[in-house]
Amino acid sequence: MNAPLEGIRVLDLSRFISGPYCGMVLGDLGADVVKAEKAGSGDDTRVLPPFVKGESLYTFAVNRNKRGIELDFRSGEGREKLFRLACTADVLIENFKAGTIEKMGLDYEELKKHNPGLIMVSITGFGADGPYRDKPGFDAAVQAMSGLMSITGEPDGMPMMYGTYAVDYATALYAAVAALSALHVRHSTGRGQHIRLSLLECAASLLLTGIPDYCATGHVTGRVGNRDRYTAPGNCFKTKDGEVLMII
Repeated sequence: MNAPLEGIRVLDLSRFISGPYCGMVLGDLGADVVKAEKAGSGDDTRVLPPFVKGESLYTFAVNRNKRGIELDFRSGEGREKLFRLACTADVLIENFKAGTIEKMGLDYEELKKHNPGLIMVSITGFGADGPYRDKPGFDAAVQAMSGLMSITGEPDGMPMMYGTYAVDYATALYAAVAALSALHVRHSTGRGQHIRLSLLECAASLLLTGIPDYCATGHVTGRVGNRDRYTAPGNCFKTKDGEVLMII
């Protein structure tokens, strides 16, 4: 496969999954991704199990194809280095709480004076404004708040989380698509963009017909277990030899 983003420089300041996964996708497409990690302790994912030869598989899973550097985000020297890196980047990815990146001296309006073509991707839990803007957003909390858990699980059971970090992954993919679109526009205009996404908004998009169905008919989408909502006999069935078969 060709590397369509060869020559594109990405500065990844993000933590956990949503931002790092976005940077990973861009790295898979050939971008040169530099992951800035906290001095001393490194990225937060480095302490998460499982470990192989002392290294977290979690870190490998979302930070492949990246070059890592350590920076003290709180020191003047560290912030100055971040500013210089941002001024030479094509894409900057961050997923701090709303307002944090500005406190670090990396306000987009200021950065674009020095780097007009910069594309900044900001991922927050609940958006840049509104009553929850200052709250940290995590996949599990957003799965619950968005309604995803209410449509997941057995009909007579409790709401359930997805088996993986679905909201983080979906948001990261939306962010990667947005960054690619912004790069395409920049090719024609020379101008960058500030892209803002929230976990809650991206999670709501995964409800598919849930919201318009309620608004139009008042119907509340419920849980159906493993049964397909629209086709039969779509479901899991136990076989005579003790295996489980999914029929669609």
